[in-house]
Amino acid sequence: MAHVAGQLGVCTEHYTQYAERKETMLEHHWQALGHLELRPFKATDIKTSVSAAAEAALSGEGGKTIVEAVSACLAIAGVAPPGP
Repeated sequence: MAHVAGQLGVCTEHYTQYAERKETMLEHHWQALGHLELRPFKATDIKTSVSAAAEAALSGEGGKTIVEAVSACLAIAGVAPPGP
């Protein structure tokens, strides 16, 4: 943080306070989604995700295959994966 703050000519303390703002995280999240042309994950995406997961599970190859299938399904639909 100190390195970046120094490059921007900003006091490290102020930079840290800005980064800790809850609004900052949300604003940057929405900007990133717009730039990547993605939309947020919605409740309506659950059914599609579960279907992709179930189909991948039938292969018997395990969890990685299931996660990859759901990720691919969401990417094709232009949906950002759900966050923590």
